Amino acid sequence: MITFQTKLKGLRRYVRYGLVTCFMNVKQLQRYVRQNPLNLNEMASIALKKKVVVIGGGVAGLTAAAALVKDGRFDVTLLEASDRIGGRVHTLPLGEHFVENGAQWVHGDVNNSVFHKAKALDLLDYSGLNFLKFECHSVFVNQQGKVLPKEKHDILRNILVKVSDGPESHNSQPDEPLGNWMDKAFWEQEITQDFAKDDKLVATQVLDWQHRFQTTIDGSDNWYSSSCRGQQEYWELEGNPLNAWKPPACYASFLNVILYGKPILAPKFMPEIPDWINLEKEVVQINYNSNKNVTIVCKDGAEYLCDHTICTVSLGVLKEKFETLFVPPLPTQKIKAIKFLEIGSVNKLHFDFPNKWWPDDVIGFNLLWDPQVPLIHYSSNVTEDGLLVEIDGLPLWTRGILGFYISASHPTSLNSWITGPTARLVEKLDEDTVKRTFMKVLRQFVGLVYDIPEPQNFLRSTWFSNPFTRGSYSFRGVNSELYNVWATDLAEPVTCNNSPVLCFAGEASHAHFHSTVHGAHDSGLREAQRLINFATGSTAELSQMFPYTDSMFDNDD
Repeated sequence: MITFQTKLKGLRRYVRYGLVTCFMNVKQLQRYVRQNPLNLNEMASIALKKKVVVIGGGVAGLTAAAALVKDGRFDVTLLEASDRIGGRVHTLPLGEHFVENGAQWVHGDVNNSVFHKAKALDLLDYSGLNFLKFECHSVFVNQQGKVLPKEKHDILRNILVKVSDGPESHNSQPDEPLGNWMDKAFWEQEITQDFAKDDKLVATQVLDWQHRFQTTIDGSDNWYSSSCRGQQEYWELEGNPLNAWKPPACYASFLNVILYGKPILAPKFMPEIPDWINLEKEVVQINYNSNKNVTIVCKDGAEYLCDHTICTVSLGVLKEKFETLFVPPLPTQKIKAIKFLEIGSVNKLHFDFPNKWWPDDVIGFNLLWDPQVPLIHYSSNVTEDGLLVEIDGLPLWTRGILGFYISASHPTSLNSWITGPTARLVEKLDEDTVKRTFMKVLRQFVGLVYDIPEPQNFLRSTWFSNPFTRGSYSFRGVNSELYNVWATDLAEPVTCNNSPVLCFAGEASHAHFHSTVHGAHDSGLREAQRLINFATGSTAELSQMFPYTDSMFDNDD
């Protein structure tokens, strides 16, 4: 028996792929209706639904679209430019296990929407590993292969703990670059000064490691481009900042939770695609000039008409394409937000070894580079030729490598992190050169202590060169303060006759959780709620926090 849902799905397919995209033959539509008759109530139900096109199939787009589909008042279409959903969530197989090539952890417990649902489904690992706690067994090691002695490690640990509290916990000027504050916070401590009397070289090396660590957290080229106020704007949630997924659960599991309310588990890494998601649909124009409809034009010539659109593409893509993507041009404040909010380049490299060659009590190797080398690799203006200059047998770009660390999902894999100008250059180098150079670095630092085999599998991310991301995640830079633009400016919808015709979601649009998956998730719920409120005439205030969306996120049917 053909149900109403089956008829509706078929008619939607004709409308989406025929009438809108290909101007379908009227006789085809007539024939379909004769074969699948709809009664007047069913036809009225279809006609009354507001059409919404969500652009981007990352966490923000999936969450917004799924919430609107569940609400039932909307005819939803999601357009994703690539051949997969997930955006900067990208779980991939590596050998016999898997790794997270994009987002890796769930940051914090309290008021974290991702943690809330993952915990309810028993998807998280509570083993207690926390790479941000310096008392954990991450080893500091220098280029000569010498491990920092425990007594020195413990002293520097105490120094870094205070510095890592950040300017939100101490006195700082609101418009001060973060790096200025970090330098002062490190060297002005009495304990640092006492330590430096005996070993200023090591203190300088550890401060440089902290610089690389902070740029990895922020996604910035250097910590002088991040702002102190930006650190204060970000809300670090209570609990473990690095909750890991419990294999076979992974971040791909959460994508399925968004769509269907239940997880998928490894080795399955991609949910079943519902009929309202269209892959390989790169949007090239959003025309919101009409008083009646928004017209979405795709690269393949397809067109979609809708009452509302939610744009969830990354800040990097917005920066590259806002001048041609939107017709008419966006309001001035929106353009300023796109220009002066920042997005950085952070990449991970995964090395799958035939066996685990490091001891169980070591969770990572922090690299202490010799400080005599000029720090030009932190400069946004450094040339590629400059980064390729070899010093002591290694190209200068290797100074951007943070270290090598274990993976919760892969027992024989280490992952390495690199950020800023060095990360962008590495994306352009061929895979063999990258793998060989990283292994040379690893062996120089720890090869005297361990017999390191060749990796049997290798994988890396390329978020900056990816045309559908153009970066890893956003941060708040000094330009945000200079031009007085913040996430709320990016999140503000463009209205026509009081209707929110053009909405924006994504991690960069979240006022306090930028750079996180829970920020992306909550921004998608925020924009779904905005359209629901408009459809129902509700004047309820939109919240940035999870509790108001709890019932929306539940998807048990």
